[in-house]
Amino acid sequence: MTSSLNKSQKIQGEFWQNFVEYGASDEIYSKEFNKRKALPQHWYDLPMGSSEYHLSLTCKTQSNEIGVEVYIDNNKSIYDLFYQNKETIEKETGLEYKWQRLENRKASRIITTKKCNIENQENWEENFQ
Repeated sequence: MTSSLNKSQKIQGEFWQNFVEYGASDEIYSKEFNKRKALPQHWYDLPMGSSEYHLSLTCKTQSNEIGVEVYIDNNKSIYDLFYQNKETIEKETGLEYKWQRLENRKASRIITTKKCNIENQENWEENFQ
């Protein structure tokens, strides 16, 4: 990380670098996802086998929350397929999501977030799970 980064970017870069290392040590994660470079930004994207959608992990220092979203680019039928399975997805993951079809936009999103003191590095591994 360079010295020109602000405090939030430094924390985000360290958070994602630790996430990359955590993921590489997890057998299931490392089989599903290739190791990607951690950057000092509030998101970290993971491809899911299609160029039409991907996972986007978020780390927002201003609001002290982390999140995961399925970002679906320009394909409402894929969003609709996910939405048809909403109950199963939420039951299997044990999470509630914000389902955003975004009618007047190209993209759609399926998001869940939780509060997390991102500056507290002691909690990072717990939040990676």
